[in-house]
Amino acid sequence: MPILHEIDEAAGIVTVTGEGDVTHEEDLACFSAVLGSPAYRPGMGLLLDYRTRKSVATTEQVKEFVEAGAKLREALGDSRLAVVVSEEIAYGMSRMYSMLAEGDSIPSRSFRDIDEAMRWLEEASPG
Repeated sequence: MPILHEIDEAAGIVTVTGEGDVTHEEDLACFSAVLGSPAYRPGMGLLLDYRTRKSVATTEQVKEFVEAGAKLREALGDSRLAVVVSEEIAYGMSRMYSMLAEGDSIPSRSFRDIDEAMRWLEEASPG
């Protein structure tokens, strides 16, 4: 599967790495796996490292992610979501997610620099 996750309990960060073509179903399955993991706890920062990902969510898929995030708000706790991308279209779609999810889901931001994304997550990390 081209999407994997790693949970750093000490740092309080979940890193999801997507490479190549990732399907919408694989995205959803990965987040279910993260939330179902005994190592996950509400409030952990979520880092989506999509710098080498080739597929980009459609507008309809972004809206589905917004709905899913709103439903999972309690399970996510005081988490933050940082999306790191390299492609312009992916940056725009992740910004669309942030705008549509504002107030209904966890705070999210789009980044082009992974270190900047990590600093933003660590500001709020429970780890």
